[in-house]
Amino acid sequence: MELKCQEAELRVRFMYYRDTVWIPIPDASCSNEKMLYEDEGETYTCSFKVNAGKNIEYTMSVSGKRKTALRMLVTPAGSAKGFHVIPCCIFGDNNMEKAKAGEFPMLTYEHPEVADM
Repeated sequence: MELKCQEAELRVRFMYYRDTVWIPIPDASCSNEKMLYEDEGETYTCSFKVNAGKNIEYTMSVSGKRKTALRMLVTPAGSAKGFHVIPCCIFGDNNMEKAKAGEFPMLTYEHPEVADM
């Protein structure tokens, strides 16, 4: 899958975990801004939303009965080496103004109501 954000061209690939092995998800499972792959009762999805070319939001999901996981690898155009995207964003007291309550887990003393989400 290819995505473009702030003039950067990105190649996005996926893998799923089964029986101690990471298995690549075929590129044919990806369409414009979406991945959908099914295998032996497991369903893996990822959808993207490019916001006016400024940032990319994504939602990943896995369903099925097995213990599994989904991994996303992003490689910038012209680079042979990619990086794994960690689906996490944690804010602390020093960055509370940048996040909305309930949007991310937060490590905070000032707002304990959002610390244990």
